[in-house]
Amino acid sequence: MTTGWTKFKKYALVHGCHNGPVSLVALHKVYDDHKGSHYHTIVMLYKAVGTVMQQQEFEREMGCSKCIKEQNAVMAGTSSTRG
Repeated sequence: MTTGWTKFKKYALVHGCHNGPVSLVALHKVYDDHKGSHYHTIVMLYKAVGTVMQQQEFEREMGCSKCIKEQNAVMAGTSSTRG
């Protein structure tokens, strides 16, 4: 491991990132993709990706992805089912 990753990992763990094996792999990927950015920015991106993934999992479990897509289409004005 590089010194940059080690320092970043310590920073991320202190700022609310979990230290499980899957979390660390995902965190390392975000770190590699955004090297050179501020640590705070990378942590916020990581948390945002996690939030999106949680929402997608929730939608799959609840079977409501079709409903969400329809709502997004209506909000974007591209729905063919306008009343």
